[in-house]
Amino acid sequence: MKRPIATDSSDPAPHGTIPYPGHTDEMDPQPRDEMADYVGRDLLAGKRALITGGDSGIGRAVAAAFAKEGADVAIAYLDETDDAEHTVGLIEAEGRRGVALPGDLADPAHCRQVVTDTVAALGGLDILVNNVAYQSPVEDTASINGLRGNKTLIDYSATKGAVIALTYSLSQALRDRGIRVNCVAPGPVWTPLIPATMDAEKTASFGEQAPMGRAAQPDEIAPSYVFFAAGRLSSYYSGEVLAPIGGETLPG
Repeated sequence: MKRPIATDSSDPAPHGTIPYPGHTDEMDPQPRDEMADYVGRDLLAGKRALITGGDSGIGRAVAAAFAKEGADVAIAYLDETDDAEHTVGLIEAEGRRGVALPGDLADPAHCRQVVTDTVAALGGLDILVNNVAYQSPVEDTASINGLRGNKTLIDYSATKGAVIALTYSLSQALRDRGIRVNCVAPGPVWTPLIPATMDAEKTASFGEQAPMGRAAQPDEIAPSYVFFAAGRLSSYYSGEVLAPIGGETLPG
């Protein structure tokens, strides 16, 4: 069997399932989501970011990377306190302010409150990362399935395709206000959602379909968000989709 999660063949493949929606400390193997070897360059110094789904997985890695780049970070998440507290700890370890905002983002009133609370806690809002999923730039998280579809994930692919279309539309609507809107559409990534929603057999082979033969680690995806968030790197980018998908070539 291939080793779908590891970055080298010495690491174990994942196995088993965990209760939904998934907690990081129950994953085996543990994901790389703390950006431990990432060195920031103050690309986001003084910025204030809100990351939905920021307690674990890609969201945690992005929060840690933003903090290393000098940003204060608020995370919105379902009430998974242990994961959220760990992520806030990563932010604060970089000398930045970290704010945890639990609740259900399916509730429009809560969404508005999260923005209000972020502005109150951080003194403003410069960067928004829409990362929450059943899996002043604005960055959305889509999926490779939103670009090419998936015969077994029809509803999921449809929603991710909608996120990409939303990115295109918002980038046009907000251009005159100086707000850039971009999208990251990763391939398979080893996050708590995977063992929480897949049986042991599917979890063990997760990511093997990628040309590189494995899933990505969250810390391999987070730099894409730094790129779009940092005006020094991407000031001429808006309405773009960046797809870190493990070597797959997409048409168009």
